[in-house]
Amino acid sequence: YGCVRLADKPELALNIGSNRGSFQGHQHGTRLAFGRFHGDLAQRFQINYDGTISPQFQDACEGLVIGIQPVPNQAEGGEAEGTLILAQHFCGQNTLKFQIPEAALSCFPVGVPDPGKDMIRASLLSHPGKQLVPNSDFQELPPSIGLEIDEIDDADDDDPLKLAFQGGTIRLMRGALDLLTLSTRLYYDDGNQECYEVMLSYFNSPHRGHKFKVNGDGTISAEGIPGLVVGLSSFRHENGCARLELLPNGDAEALVFEDLVRSLVVTVAARPGANAEGTADISCVDMSGKEILVLSMQPWESLSVLRRRCAEAAGVVEVSVKMATVDGVALAGTEMISTLLMSLSTAT
Repeated sequence: YGCVRLADKPELALNIGSNRGSFQGHQHGTRLAFGRFHGDLAQRFQINYDGTISPQFQDACEGLVIGIQPVPNQAEGGEAEGTLILAQHFCGQNTLKFQIPEAALSCFPVGVPDPGKDMIRASLLSHPGKQLVPNSDFQELPPSIGLEIDEIDDADDDDPLKLAFQGGTIRLMRGALDLLTLSTRLYYDDGNQECYEVMLSYFNSPHRGHKFKVNGDGTISAEGIPGLVVGLSSFRHENGCARLELLPNGDAEALVFEDLVRSLVVTVAARPGANAEGTADISCVDMSGKEILVLSMQPWESLSVLRRRCAEAAGVVEVSVKMATVDGVALAGTEMISTLLMSLSTAT
């Protein structure tokens, strides 16, 4: 699964160097060649949404894709010019992008997925006139970039920085930045207390730390770390750059995103005749009392599907949709319609 093989010589598969199942150090610049098919780790690849192909084993190959060796004095690897190598993906100049037929997609796992359409602007209500931006604290491989906030300029009116949400991942959208995702990096302060810097790292990084979630007050927090939200740190990097970290909820420097505060609150009810055994007619009404959506759903379907359909009907991003019962009880997207039906016994 995920092997690149030759149609006329299926006994051969693309291999990372002379490796089979173990790697010594980061594999940047390593030569790729076809060898006898064995299907072990060194022959397993995944497809990224931009048409690049990367190794599945990200511990030794983080941020690398199939590429081509440039002339020797232009770095990457020590191979002859034109040799297939593992090249830098983020801001890389020597990556290869492939036209991959639909039939082949099912044969490979997904590496970096398409960011989708669930996006908000990176502008901040907590810091008027400012937005979330990358800073100059940059590491090339494995790729990582620090984050801070900065003024919104006129150029951002035509091409605003945006955040894309996919489950627990959040990506900053502009150019090659969409290959990276919000991540945490643990460090210890002078009092030996655990602290977490918030930064961007490669989407498939095995070391990127926590996933994130959106809160009802427009802040963003890391899953599994209660009471802390993303905010502007009082500390700076050695190069003078500002940085973000997880701060106590309610801190004056906590980041509140403008588009997340302007949420769409939807009251969800089951129409008469619905029950946990049959199809349920679900009604969604906004704060003004306008019915924005009615649809029939199976009891086993997830409320996340309902949230997405509400967002589509209202023309807003999915993360801004807040669902509640007629009694004002918040509904999580992980629940099923059957759970909703039982909780709405008085409304059915």
